[in-house]
Amino acid sequence: MKVSVKLIEKLIQLTRGSYPFAIAYMKDCDNLSIAIKEKTNHIISATTLKRIFGFTKSDTNPSEYTLNALSEFVGFNNWSEFEKQKGSIKKIEKSNWEDLKESATIVSNYTLDVLKNNSGFEANVLVYREYTKSVFKTFINSHYTAMAIIADGGMGKSTMLLQEVEHRWLGENTVNKNDIIWFISGSNLRGLFSKHFDLESWFMDMFSLSKEINYREYFFKNEKERKGNIYLIIDALDELVIQSHELESIFRKLLELIASSKKYNFFKVILSTRSATWQRLLSVFAEYDGIEKQFYNVSFNSIDEEYSNIPLLNDDEICLIIKKYFSENKLAGLMPVFAQIQPTIKELIKQPYLLQLYLQSVSVNQKLICSEVELLEEFIKFRVYKGKNGFEKNELFNALLANSKYGKETSNIKRQKVEPIILKYKKPYKELVSFGILKEYKVLNKYKSYVGLVKFGHEKLFEYLIAKKLIELNDAKLNFEFLVKVCSDYNGNEKKLDIVKYICLIALEAKEE
Repeated sequence: MKVSVKLIEKLIQLTRGSYPFAIAYMKDCDNLSIAIKEKTNHIISATTLKRIFGFTKSDTNPSEYTLNALSEFVGFNNWSEFEKQKGSIKKIEKSNWEDLKESATIVSNYTLDVLKNNSGFEANVLVYREYTKSVFKTFINSHYTAMAIIADGGMGKSTMLLQEVEHRWLGENTVNKNDIIWFISGSNLRGLFSKHFDLESWFMDMFSLSKEINYREYFFKNEKERKGNIYLIIDALDELVIQSHELESIFRKLLELIASSKKYNFFKVILSTRSATWQRLLSVFAEYDGIEKQFYNVSFNSIDEEYSNIPLLNDDEICLIIKKYFSENKLAGLMPVFAQIQPTIKELIKQPYLLQLYLQSVSVNQKLICSEVELLEEFIKFRVYKGKNGFEKNELFNALLANSKYGKETSNIKRQKVEPIILKYKKPYKELVSFGILKEYKVLNKYKSYVGLVKFGHEKLFEYLIAKKLIELNDAKLNFEFLVKVCSDYNGNEKKLDIVKYICLIALEAKEE
């Protein structure tokens, strides 16, 4: 059954409005399930509702039964009636700014909710940087049409977007309340509608690229009806499509939209994507002469898979964030003196996600993290083993570590060698790549052919996992003879000192326990 994305988003919003309590946490879906049964006599499980409201990922559409039940819950006889009465979302012809704004806000609020739930952190743990405010303010007030946020996982791309969208447009005390925001995320849009959802058709329909009526042109010519600016904000561009080859097609549509919007100074596009994806998409820019000049804060020269336009946190930012967090959460007695934090931890928490993890750990455990081993373990717990596919991710790690000969021979593993297990655990592998825990890239070999490689995105994590695996293979016998053997095996290897360091730190922590 083909479904309209706009209508499902509308139905989700109406369900929220028809339920007297907030649907903010997973547990709220249990009570909503009961309310739906009491009102309609239809049973929708809490598990299904969690997928619909974005608390858990899904690769299927809501069933016809579910759509019928929700339609009845919000006051219709069934989904078919809902489609007929609510299906014709107004087009722009002699449109009303508020109608378009309402339609966009439904989509954007849903995206906000999903990103908050998927972040794994309470709102007061999220790091809100002055850098973010400055970049967005400059772009919004500039002549540029588009901005791209480019970085690997953990650098805070989604956090930057959700905080700025909420602060500037959709929060309680919004700065630009009259603007229209289309805020979508590749991760949740694809997850809900992947089976029968034609993304390209939706895109063409949403932005009037294939119709006589063009809302940008309409509000350009009827300036008095325009009450603000219009923004298309796409988080996780990488995840917007199912098939890899579709990404370039969608990206071309985006560039067509940007190229054709040069005269509309009230319309802007903001994207976020991983560095490797941006590198791959750079070849598409050549098809649009001069379009680079419409992009703010992006370099188009010598870009590789490591490129990022989000800087690491500096010491001053970290100090301010720690002070603010500990004060707001009444943890002043635990507040660390920044100068006394271990240098290795300081280096790790320059990455926004790891700083968030550091703060969250202190809040939950009511004690400071005193070693990088503790912080790395927290990272592994939250980004690898928490939630689904923990076992599969561990199996992927084991295969990659074994194929690297535990770092003795290489850090870069030929993808061909691990292709069977990647195909076996395709979804967990994509999650690891999505967050930058693993990285993919290609290099030219001596025969001038491209070879696909996989490596760990965090060198310290790679060395720590090697140390843990060596201990496991040695049956956890942490003695002098074991260290001598490790030193001998890694003689001349630049990773030797760090691997031995992690073995010693793990041994010390085990002794303390």
